[in-house]
Amino acid sequence: MKNTHQTQETYKTYAEINLDALEHNYRVIADAVRRGTPEVKLLCIVKADAYGHGVENCVPLLASLGVHSFGVSCIEEARAVRACAPAGSDILILGYTPPENAEELAADGYLQTVYSSEYAAMLSCAACRAGGTVRIHLKIDTGMNRIGFPSEDPVASAAAVRSAMRLPGLKPEGIFTHFANADATDAASVITQHNRFLAVLDALGSDADALCVHCCNSAAALRFPDMRHDMVRAGIILYGLSPARDFPLPVRLSPVMTFQTTVTHIHTLRAGESVSYGSCFTADRDRRIATLGVGYADGFLRAFSAGGAVLIKGRRAPILGRVCMDQCMVDIGDADVHVGDTAYIFDPSGQNIEALAETAQTISYELLCLVGKRVHRVINRREKELSNKNNG
Repeated sequence: MKNTHQTQETYKTYAEINLDALEHNYRVIADAVRRGTPEVKLLCIVKADAYGHGVENCVPLLASLGVHSFGVSCIEEARAVRACAPAGSDILILGYTPPENAEELAADGYLQTVYSSEYAAMLSCAACRAGGTVRIHLKIDTGMNRIGFPSEDPVASAAAVRSAMRLPGLKPEGIFTHFANADATDAASVITQHNRFLAVLDALGSDADALCVHCCNSAAALRFPDMRHDMVRAGIILYGLSPARDFPLPVRLSPVMTFQTTVTHIHTLRAGESVSYGSCFTADRDRRIATLGVGYADGFLRAFSAGGAVLIKGRRAPILGRVCMDQCMVDIGDADVHVGDTAYIFDPSGQNIEALAETAQTISYELLCLVGKRVHRVINRREKELSNKNNG
């Protein structure tokens, strides 16, 4: 079928967002998590502008597939999702929202995470002053040690949660925790965290019956069927990448984003000459190098200078010297490369983003989120009807 996307001729550097890949990933994930747990719901994590892919691109597509629940980090992100999501969609804010925003939380129907007795009281007072009711999910800290009601003493934890649930102006609808090591080879810490969570739920007794229970992130959703409860939170796997470099995916996913730039110049770096700022690379022999129209202002990190590479015509082209704000240089050897050719930073296989992440001692999540705002998102979507599709 014909593709509905702008061509490379439009921009020298751009990120192509393949919505067909996003649809594929969602369907594969939904099928996997509902195998044996058919009633489980999927909450799609679209924080950080859908991991750099653009909420305006991803949310409508996911909604057309039947997705009703979305996860974001803050109220600013919730507003962006609300603007492009169908009326009635659930938007869970996973982090802190100032209590002063209680009126907006109530009016727009956002689900706000409540993670301490102090915050619950502040939000309750603000909601009552505004004359509204804020829908909430309660967060239990079982070992991440970031935010959440403590779980060391499940009876005390349940008492604190129960008190928060009964505050005026708050409507409890869910309870959850977050795993710190779901993608690790050793499952011991995940099991420990899950057991702590279950102990709090047991201590809550019938007060937990009406709550939506969830604890699985991307890795746990695929790895631990018995921990799926009522809902799982799909994040990085939606975008076609593994939660960790050494995490074996049990399903076949397709990267949604490719990040591409253009060869803008080719010349010979003579033996003994240096390249880029600081002259940190000096050629030991004549080298044929290409200049690329991408730099750290685009999200092509300066840290890639130490061993990173791009792919040009299927061949690895190592970065030479320091990455500049708007340009960088690569060694193209004897490859048949010309000005105007495409260089892949994130290639369709997903392998180079993982290699770059390792070079920069970071993770693919960060690299996706750092693709700069000046990098145009070009949408690739086959022309076809989205109606009558409900896999949610």
